[in-house]
Amino acid sequence: MKHEDIRVTRTRQSIVNAYVDLATTNRPDTITIQQIANKAMINRATFYAHFKDKQDLDDYIFRQAMGIFKPLRNKRLYANRLIIRTALERNVAKVLSECQAHRNELMLILESYQTYQLIEKMKPLLAANLTDVLDRLGVNDNSEIPLDLALTYLLNVFVGILQWWLHTNNEISAKRLAHLFIE
Repeated sequence: MKHEDIRVTRTRQSIVNAYVDLATTNRPDTITIQQIANKAMINRATFYAHFKDKQDLDDYIFRQAMGIFKPLRNKRLYANRLIIRTALERNVAKVLSECQAHRNELMLILESYQTYQLIEKMKPLLAANLTDVLDRLGVNDNSEIPLDLALTYLLNVFVGILQWWLHTNNEISAKRLAHLFIE
């Protein structure tokens, strides 16, 4: 397996950190490549060696953030009520802890046009895991409430709670919030 040079990894992370740091005090659309380069202590050419443009940087941050939700991809979590109460709660707490660790990056996504993109990317994940559960509750393609509407609703609730939690600087622990969400 080919490993990426640690210098490349560090420089890329420095660029991300600089952009996220700048975005805490500036609107992302007003931040320039030069400002990012200055903050990361690199030159513009180095920025362009790692990213095509600022949109490429946004997309990279978004892809990294999507990895946070990986623990929710396990289909067995959604198999029965007992598992939903225990393993799902544990995994949601794990995801929330990761979200907490990457608070600034997620805030950048949640306060931009990428919130919709995040929901749309998570929808197939949720659909793959919750379709059977929702079907047992009478929510399917033939019900009064369309399956896509139910999934969109659940995702928007989760993203809304996540956004609120990150804005309040995690006054409730990840474990407690996961319990309240699953409850």
